[in-house]
Amino acid sequence: MEEIKNIVERLIKKTGISQEMIIEQIHDGWSRIAGGRLCSKTEPFKFNEGKLFIYADNSTVKSELGYISREIIKKANEAAGTDAVKEVVIRIKG
Repeated sequence: MEEIKNIVERLIKKTGISQEMIIEQIHDGWSRIAGGRLCSKTEPFKFNEGKLFIYADNSTVKSELGYISREIIKKANEAAGTDAVKEVVIRIKG
């Protein structure tokens, strides 16, 4: 029997609202995902085709996020209840 999670993911993909829902869930859980120190210096702003786009305040923060990108992907997927996040793209805010 197919898992409910897979059925829901397929349904969400068909309706076209999945990307908005995913970024909203990630944004809501950002303090847990990024951690206390990085949370105030970063912001997830877009999710599209498996890529989570994040603003960083400066190049130092961008580098730090790069080092923990796999952990961010894992925690973002946990927060969204999916495995849709495959890559992190970091931009300097400005």
